[in-house]
Amino acid sequence: MSQEATPGDVPVEFTFRQWNPQVESWDDFMSAVERGYSQYLDRSRRKITADQTGHDLEPEDLDSAD
Repeated sequence: MSQEATPGDVPVEFTFRQWNPQVESWDDFMSAVERGYSQYLDRSRRKITADQTGHDLEPEDLDSAD
C-alpha cells in the first residue's frame, strides 16, 4: 500500500498506488490512503524529533505506527 520507510529513511514525498475500481470501492481506497498517510506523518514526526534530539529511533517506535 503506502511506501514503506526504512528506520533511517522517511521519504520526502508521500506516494500511493492508483485506485483500481475493479478491485476495491472508492471508500475502501480512501480509507487505505488516509491510514497510509497517517502512518507516514507519524514516521516523519518521529524522525524529525529523533534528529532534533540526537536520539536514534527505536525499532518498536516505527512498528507501533503500522
